[in-house]
Amino acid sequence: MSTAYDAEKLAKLLPDEYFGLYHKERRDALDVHRRRSGNPSLPETYRDNLDELALVSTLLKHAGIEIEAKDLLISSESMQRRIEQARLNEEIASQRRRKEARDALAAERAAEHPLPDRQSLPEFIEAHAGTAETWLIDDLWPTGGTVLLAAPAKAGKTTMMANLLRSLVDGAPFLDRYGVDEPGGGVLLIDTEMNPARISRWLQRQKIHHPDEITPVSLRGQLAGFNIMEPETRTRWARHLEGHRVVILDNLRPVLDALGMDENHEAGRFLQAWHEFIREMGADETLVVTHTGHNNERARGDSAITAWPDALWTLARESPNELHSPRFFRAYGRDVEQPERALDYDHDTGKLTLGLGGRRDAKLNATAEAVHAFLRSSPGTSLRGIRQSVNGNNEVISAAVKSGVDQGLIRQEKRQGKGGGQIFYMADYVEPGTELDTPQNKPAQPAQTGSGTGTG
Repeated sequence: MSTAYDAEKLAKLLPDEYFGLYHKERRDALDVHRRRSGNPSLPETYRDNLDELALVSTLLKHAGIEIEAKDLLISSESMQRRIEQARLNEEIASQRRRKEARDALAAERAAEHPLPDRQSLPEFIEAHAGTAETWLIDDLWPTGGTVLLAAPAKAGKTTMMANLLRSLVDGAPFLDRYGVDEPGGGVLLIDTEMNPARISRWLQRQKIHHPDEITPVSLRGQLAGFNIMEPETRTRWARHLEGHRVVILDNLRPVLDALGMDENHEAGRFLQAWHEFIREMGADETLVVTHTGHNNERARGDSAITAWPDALWTLARESPNELHSPRFFRAYGRDVEQPERALDYDHDTGKLTLGLGGRRDAKLNATAEAVHAFLRSSPGTSLRGIRQSVNGNNEVISAAVKSGVDQGLIRQEKRQGKGGGQIFYMADYVEPGTELDTPQNKPAQPAQTGSGTGTG
């Protein structure tokens, strides 16, 4: 029973005229409080104090002592301190109650999960002996595994997701290279960036044979309600979206922003909640798309992001600042190690195909062509001279020269005279004035291409 209730109950024991006086004293005292503090609202506990002062003043007047409740008030500075302390006490009590409720709910939920089996190492090994590794997508995505796709903005993540969806439900090899085990089972795409019309157009281009196996959900503009960090909300969404084997989130950053979470420190917390979400849905595998950082190579934000998946796929541009430069794909992780390869894109169908060679191979090939052209016009040049004349990174130029020597395309000779060292010729080069320097023995010379086109 509150003090306010007691004061009013006691006031009712007085004659009727004094009960009315009690309310007038209370109103006058409340007005004085508000003027002094400049704040129209007061904590409930401090309102109780006003009721007590009003009752005291009324009882004194009933006894013949004229004194008003407002005259019993303490100084404004002391009053403000008491008000602030009363508010603080109420907030502490409120937060304590919320924490106790959360703890009690967490304990109930934890009790629902069975404890894992306790086995010795020999028992554990025997229980799992002969269990072969299986794959959802050969060499890229283990069965029951998690995948993180990291790529810079506008690098083709959406195109890759469209190709992945087609492979997962139609069984077509992913990137025309990696086989899909048991296609189907339902795939849920949760898109956080594109509107429904655009998602529809991108997927329609793929000409998917089993579109009923895919459930696209656009949460653009609705992400504030997708708070899977809160257990009850997570369960509500899981029940609404259940019934799929694979769940894809494209992409992570907008969800974190909508929930007010710091990508650099809290992304790991969200991914743990995502694990719970997938489990509650009854799904087997999941893939999350995220952006790379400033170097366009590593997933941006919390280090827990890269520790979370079983496999990390990366999509990169040859030239980070050029939107239309060639794309390259790589995958690595637990039992996953696929070297970087170029991606070929069909503009008519939107289909991606895995090509040959990574970015280093592409640079090496372009630089090798420039080195060969230079040596045809300037035979007998040292490595230093080649580096000074051919555009590009010195390390790549040296690798191109060595590769040419190893393949027999470039001839390496010791330079005569002071200083020594090595000089280089194209393998089919013939010294002028020798017996072989005849029209029938001379190799066909390609058109001159200048000092090279290495990209550095």
